[in-house]
Amino acid sequence: YKFFNTAGSPNFGFEYGADRTFPLGALEVDQTLTTVTFRANSFAIWSGIFSDGQTAIEDRDGDGLENIIEYFMGSNNSGFTANPAPVDGMISWPRDPFATGVTFKVWKSETLAADSWEVVPEVDLDLSDPDFVRYSLPETTKLFVRLGLSEDEPVE
Repeated sequence: YKFFNTAGSPNFGFEYGADRTFPLGALEVDQTLTTVTFRANSFAIWSGIFSDGQTAIEDRDGDGLENIIEYFMGSNNSGFTANPAPVDGMISWPRDPFATGVTFKVWKSETLAADSWEVVPEVDLDLSDPDFVRYSLPETTKLFVRLGLSEDEPVE
């Protein structure tokens, strides 16, 4: 399961887990749980809730990150989402492990020229924590890096 908690809830964000127990009252008596929003794991449903149905490449909150990146990072698209900066030679992009239907690649370039970008091989990424995509920057050269995302093609 995955619950989205509103302000005032214990963790002010998302709650993940395999199952959940709800305390209920007596049998055969209607039970009411507090409002819970179940977030389906697809960009289309996320966009309908958090981006007014905009496409993956649009930027509903105007912060410079496309909607698909906000989805991948687990954002609710309600305000500025900062692109991560390198810390101790490593850049770490937040990753919602429940975001499905997207493919990511890390790209690098020494010059920013359009034809200079190359994909960082997955073997060079640290994917050991499902909540992050990490890349250790080489110390030998100035390097620009970016995270690229695309929607997976639907399987028929």
